[in-house]
Amino acid sequence: MVQVPRRRRLVDALASLPDHERERIEGSETRLVAYLDRYLDRYLDRQSGTEGTAPH
Repeated sequence: MVQVPRRRRLVDALASLPDHERERIEGSETRLVAYLDRYLDRYLDRQSGTEGTAPH
């Protein structure tokens, strides 16, 4: 658990997924953690400009 200031707006990492995929991932903590790990990897790749250069 982390502390987040009340005024801070959080990004919904699952917002772009179709409903059925979102429900599948939300139904399993293991799948959710795996999805968020991949999401973070893609985000960091975009930030560093190395997107697509290393296999995940």
